Amino acid sequence: MPPMPPHGGVHLSELPRLLRAGNLRTAVAVTATVVIGHYAAYTYITPFLLRNVGIPSDLVGVLLLAFGAAGVVGNFLAGAVIGRGPALRTVVLGLIAGTGASMALLLAAGAWRPAAIVFLLGWGLAYSALPVALQTLVFRSVPRAREAATSLYVLSFNVSISLGALCGSLALDHSGPSLVMVTGLGFCAAAFLIATLLRPERTAR
Repeated sequence: MPPMPPHGGVHLSELPRLLRAGNLRTAVAVTATVVIGHYAAYTYITPFLLRNVGIPSDLVGVLLLAFGAAGVVGNFLAGAVIGRGPALRTVVLGLIAGTGASMALLLAAGAWRPAAIVFLLGWGLAYSALPVALQTLVFRSVPRAREAATSLYVLSFNVSISLGALCGSLALDHSGPSLVMVTGLGFCAAAFLIATLLRPERTAR
């Protein structure tokens, strides 16, 4: 890895000023929204697989392991694709669309197990590539204040994990696993709309 010396300390007073950068503000909002959507659905994926898809309980763990493996592949693919220089805005939009589409297709597949498994793995692949793309977007949005910008990104990400689990639990209590998936899909749709506000990188810099 090349050396990456720090660009100075991070002070709380700097954080509001950083959010004036349009792409960083959008990146933080997209992160919050898509992470809420993912964890609203994924936290309660087990009851969905059991009740809606009809997966035997002894196979759920295997599918979750496969989901994680797909995520590892997604991480590597994201790094390779971004490194080749396509527009980062396009990559982010594509991955959000892939995550949301996988949720929608998983919901539509119902008890068709082979299709549901394919869409579940597609979800893991697309979503796990997103943090790589979003972190790169944060870096490129404010290249001279990466540490401070990353603190906003991490804060948004971690708070949204809890909020996503909360939203999913409310949906599960209200109407069951199907509404959990619909909730996740709704947040992904909102994240996609927010991501359309991203400016071309040459403008953001």
